[in-house]
This record gives sequence, C-alpha cells and structure tokens, in this order.
Amino acid sequence: MHAEVGIVRLTLHQAKDLDASKSLSRDLNPHAKILFNRKLVHTTPTYRHTLAPVWESPCEFICTNKENSVITVKVIDDRELLKDPVIGYLSVDLAYLLRAKEEQREWFPLTNAKTGRVRLTAEWKPLAMAGSVQGAAAYVPPIGVVRLWYALCALLTPISDSYTDPTCLRAQAPEGC
Repeated sequence: MHAEVGIVRLTLHQAKDLDASKSLSRDLNPHAKILFNRKLVHTTPTYRHTLAPVWESPCEFICTNKENSVITVKVIDDRELLKDPVIGYLSVDLAYLLRAKEEQREWFPLTNAKTGRVRLTAEWKPLAMAGSVQGAAAYVPPIGVVRLWYALCALLTPISDSYTDPTCLRAQAPEGC
C-alpha cells in the first residue's frame, strides 16, 4: 500500500550544457526556481559566469496527492533586470520522478532550450496519520489560524501542578458570564 500523502525531498543537483544563445555575452548567471503544482517552493543560489552550475540544493515539502502532482524546474539567467529570461524548464509528474530514481535515471532535458539538462532526484516519505484506514489518505490541509489575546490574565490556572509552560494554561470564565 502506497500512501498518497507524504513528504517530498527534492534535490536539484546540477545543470549541464545550458543554452547560452539567449545571452548577448554568451555567458550565463544561472539559478533555478522549483515549483510544486505551480507554487514556488525553492530557489537555488545564483552562480556567475557558468554553463554548468552545481547547486546540490535540497528542499522538502508536504504533498497531499502523489499521483497528480507536478514538479517544475525553471532555470533562469540572472541579469539583475526587471524580468530575467528563462533558459529552459522541466515539467515532470512527481510519480514519474520517483519511478525514475528507482531506475537510476537522474538527468532530464530542458524544454524550450536548444541544449541543456538538469540532474534532479526525489525521495518520498509517506505520512501515516492515526485513525486513518488508508494511512494519510484523509488529510485535509488547515484553513486558518485562531489567535487569542488576553487583556487580563488573572483567571488563568496551570493545567498541571508540576512545571508550568506559559502556553499550557487553562482559561476560566469569570463568575456570572
């Protein structure tokens, strides 16, 4: 049984043979942005004057649907302009990327570029949630946060008689409320 919910550890190792034809100086300052289902999850550092950067840049994020998730890697030339040009990109299904690692396939060609490829690996750690029949298949992301502000803390009492953590206090309503 494979859980659909888990933690993805994605590592962008390096790029090679990047297409410098879009640069006037034939010199690139590449960095990469990693998107998970079209949301930015990681940006690598920029390396100056190279067509073969070695990033070795890992990131981790939670995935709630392994089979329908898409990883996108955009390799960008950092020219310190308002809009930096995209050298090339890779868009791949997460499930395919995980199978590719099992087959020891790590290099993927860049799309929208004459040359260039990236070395990318992914690891999967399933999350098993207590009370779920199918592991973590019933995970629902939180929708918000509740923040309480106490104007007067005179009616707060410790939950236990031993060590009192300031975050573990019980509020009691005053009499007559």
